[in-house]
Amino acid sequence: MQKKSKAIAPVLVVLLVAAGLLGGTALGFEFREPLKKAILGKTTTEEIKLAVESELQKLQAGKSKFELEGTAASVDVNSKTIVVKIKSSTSSIKELRLTEAPILVSDEAKIIFGAKEDLKIADIPINSQVHVGGTLSDGKLTATKIIIQKEDVDEGKNANKEFEIRGTVKTVNDGNIVVTVSSARKSLNSRRGQDVTIKVTSTTVIEKNEATIVISDIKVSDEVEVEGVIEANDVFIASKIEVKVEEEATEIEGEEEQKGSQGNQGNSNSNRD
Repeated sequence: MQKKSKAIAPVLVVLLVAAGLLGGTALGFEFREPLKKAILGKTTTEEIKLAVESELQKLQAGKSKFELEGTAASVDVNSKTIVVKIKSSTSSIKELRLTEAPILVSDEAKIIFGAKEDLKIADIPINSQVHVGGTLSDGKLTATKIIIQKEDVDEGKNANKEFEIRGTVKTVNDGNIVVTVSSARKSLNSRRGQDVTIKVTSTTVIEKNEATIVISDIKVSDEVEVEGVIEANDVFIASKIEVKVEEEATEIEGEEEQKGSQGNQGNSNSNRD
């Protein structure tokens, strides 16, 4: 029996080494010990079989997980998906390096920035540096952990510039609203008549009739006044949204028309001069 065990040892050694090479990983302690014994002819067939199965299970588990670092290119609150420009990653998704990959954010995902550990997907800034960990299944990435490392890796010319606009709500989503701009500060005059997407975060104050409301209380066609900052890549982040009641909205429209009339009169006078 001992001779038979020694006779099959070389074959099993080859199988063990092949399993390690196919996995592309270093042989673990549990894997090396049976290998050493097999070379010396001191390992039973059952021990070697268990060692191979254990190593293959580890390899499979490693392939179903991923870690990556990159830049958040977009955030879709409705589909709970972020797109990341991947700079580096574990070997399990090495083919995705230097590409933009969509990642589903699980409901249980932990999103962290500094001391804040209870953030939501809407709090992930566009163009921020992120570290993402999660699982890989059927070619799809699902994040279970997102660490925001830097809020902005590419500060644009409008970064951190304050804005104040008035307009009509065109659409309302879970993490943002789209407003058709009717008036704005001088620096944003070119936005009049355009649709602007404004991100609403957990710190955004929303009011109507001096009462605090939530984003779901905002309705399409509501007149709003929005204050906030413009981050990199023209991302509008609201710090305060005030929903105007009908009377206030009418007054605002009257003021804008009066300003426009005065402006036209001024131009007319200057032409006479």
